[in-house]
Formats: sequence, C-alpha cells, structure tokens
Amino acid sequence: MAAEDEGEEEAGFLDGVVTAIPRVEVVRVSGTICCAEYQLQVKRRRGDSWFVLRRYSDFLTLYERLPSDLHAPIPPKSWRSISFLSMTPEFLEERRVALEVALRRLAISAVQSDVVVQADLRAFLGFPPCGGAGRLAGVDSHVARYLIRLPVDLELSLPARAMAPVPLLPNLRVAMWMLLSGAAHKASIAEDREQYAALVSVTDEADWCRRGGSAKDYSLAARALETIRSDVNRTNVSSSAERERMRRVLRAFALKEPRTAYCQGMNSVALFLLRTAGGREDVAFWLLVSLATDVIRGHWEQLSHIATAGAGTVTIRMLLGERTPDLLEHLDRNLPPEVLLCDFMLSLGCRSLPPTTLWRCFDLIFSEGGDALVYIAFAVLHLAEGNLVVVQGAPATSEALANCTASMQDADRLIEIARSEMARGVDHSGSGTASADDRPPPFGVSAPFSRHRPP
Repeated sequence: MAAEDEGEEEAGFLDGVVTAIPRVEVVRVSGTICCAEYQLQVKRRRGDSWFVLRRYSDFLTLYERLPSDLHAPIPPKSWRSISFLSMTPEFLEERRVALEVALRRLAISAVQSDVVVQADLRAFLGFPPCGGAGRLAGVDSHVARYLIRLPVDLELSLPARAMAPVPLLPNLRVAMWMLLSGAAHKASIAEDREQYAALVSVTDEADWCRRGGSAKDYSLAARALETIRSDVNRTNVSSSAERERMRRVLRAFALKEPRTAYCQGMNSVALFLLRTAGGREDVAFWLLVSLATDVIRGHWEQLSHIATAGAGTVTIRMLLGERTPDLLEHLDRNLPPEVLLCDFMLSLGCRSLPPTTLWRCFDLIFSEGGDALVYIAFAVLHLAEGNLVVVQGAPATSEALANCTASMQDADRLIEIARSEMARGVDHSGSGTASADDRPPPFGVSAPFSRHRPP
C-alpha cells in the first residue's frame, strides 16, 4: 500500500509543489568574469523542502528542452551577466523576480505534461528520479561525464595499498564528495575546467593583472602566501613532492578566494584531501573551494571569535550542558570547551583523528552539510569524557583529548552519536528540545543548498 502511495505521489509530483528564488549570489569565475547563482527553494505538500543552486544558463537549457506552449517569459541573456562590476543589486533583483515568476508558472503548466517534460523539470528542481536515487538526483550531464572519468583517473593514481583499509573505495568516496559538495559542478563547467592550472601558473601581481585579476584581490591573497609557506614547511608530509603539491593547492585557493585566502588549519585539510584524492591536486583544490564557500561557508572566518561568540561552540556547550553536565563543569574549571576544541575546529579534525575515522566524518559533513562538524566535535568530547574528567589543568586536559582522538578508531560509534544529536536538535533558548528543522544552524548561516535533498 505504501508503495502504491509513493507511486501516486511520484506520478503527480508537481501537485502542491511551491517554488521560490529567495536569494541570488554573484560568483567570480576568474578575474572580472563572474556569473549569478540563484538559490531555488522547493516545498512539497507533505512538508519537506530543500534548496538547489542554478545559473541562468541552467534555466536557458531547461527552456530549450521544453515545448514552447509551456514557456513563461524569462529575461533575455545580458552582457551584464559576465561582468562583476555591472551586476548591480537592481539588475540581480529584477532577474531574480522574473525567473521566480517564470518558474512558478512553469510548475503549474507542467502538471499535465508528458513524462519527458516532467523528468526534465524533476532534475532541474532537484527531485530524486522515480525509483529513488536519493541525493544523486538531478546531476547535470557535464557533471556526470566528469564523475565518470574521475574514478578511473583516481584508480590509476592511487597506490593499491592505500585502498585496503578504506571500507568505501577511495575513488568512489572522492566521487561522492565531489558530487555532494558541488565541487564536481565547479570543476566541470566550461569556464572553470582549466582554472586550477591557470591559478598555479600565476607568477606575480603583474601576471595576475594581465590575466584580468584585480590588484586588490592579489594584495589580499599575497598577505596569506607567506603564512602558507611557513605552515606548509612545518606540516608533517611524506615527501618534498607532497609538500609542494599542498603548497600549490593552498596558493591557488588563496588566489581564487582572496577574502578567505588562508586560515590556520587549512594546511592539514588540504593535505588530507590530497591524500584521499591520491595526489590529484585539482580534485583536492575543488573540494577545498567547495568546503570553504559552500559546505562550511564562513567557518574559518568566524573562528577568530570562537572563544567568545563561537558560532558552533554555542551548540556544543548546550549539548554538553544537557548530555554531560559534569564534563562541562569540569572543563570550565580547567580548559573551556571553546578553547579545547579550537584546533579541532580549525583543522576540521584533520590534525586529530585517525584517517579511517576522518573519512567517515567527512562523509557526514559532505552529505549533511557544515552543521555536522559541530555535532562531530560534541561526539568527540562525549567519547573522551572518561579520560578528560580525571585530569586537572589546561595542559593535561589538552593532552588527554589529543591522546583520545589519536586512538579514536570506532568511527561507527562517533558517527552514531553525531547523527543522533543532529536528528534530535537543540533548543538554544534552554527550554528543552526542538526539532532539527527549527533549531538555528550552528554556523549562523543557512546549510549548504546542495545537501538539502528530499529523502
């Protein structure tokens, strides 16, 4: 009976669906070349909702595939859509409103359309295909082609001995991360395919400006380059070649995202991604870009205030107070959790946890969004409670946690605790529990759009 109900809902999946475009964001492609990404919100009548990101070219592709009688007018392509300076707030708002109206009309008129039309619209809106492929729904063809090549490339470059301890084959795991984070989309679109190689080849400010970059952006990135050089030299690597690959990835990231540029801990994250990707620099680069700009957007920038406001540590403190009040009281006397977890949060656990456990943590972060990191950090403290409450003083507390995390091989238990607390949610007012949908996001920003998929 349940299967019949599900089938009926799949057949009439547009009935009761409400679409909106609440936000548009300008994304720099290279130099002064940029594009607008529209955040689409999709709500179903049964109450669930999710977000997907689409560019104007995605709307255009959809309209080219649909019968003309279904079309609602959309704004024409404009020269403004490639120039960062000409994308004014007024221009973006006008296009956002027009695309939102067109999308709503299309959803209404497509209810009685044929199966092919509905399949195209399903993919555009991020619905899983009939039969339920879950989170892998709506993959653009160029992204699919990129992912098809990716496992082969990784398998050729990854030593066989590295595959043995990983329950999920590394090539498949990296392909999943690339897809779930949006990194595959970034790496596969025409404008970005050669961007990593171009960023690596930049020699100086004059070269950067000749390629269309701004002197201001280079100045912001240049401030981080000396820190990158120093941190990379201090990082424990297996060879000088690995050190150089890590330096290139971090330097390219600083040039692409100059307002983030570099923060402490990113060297460990870059090294972990490089090793997981079998040394593929472009893969590690795009995963790092997606982490910083989508999955945990604003995380590294906010960590300068972690000991005070601490976007994620508010949630951790609430969880400790409710679940392990004795541990919270003990830590406040010796080393507050905000300070104790600072290095863990900076490096996303990459300097603390064993690789096999870390892979599982990143599976959760990429599949569920940046909020997962906060609950993983709580789970680490929860599992280390027995070792933490028997020591006194800040140095001993810090050492006890380091020893616990270094030997934390039971990834299943860690993920079980994190997932269960994510599902349960925390009421930040202190009045009890709240649903996961109602709680404020730990990082103070909306969770990444690409991970809000229907179950």
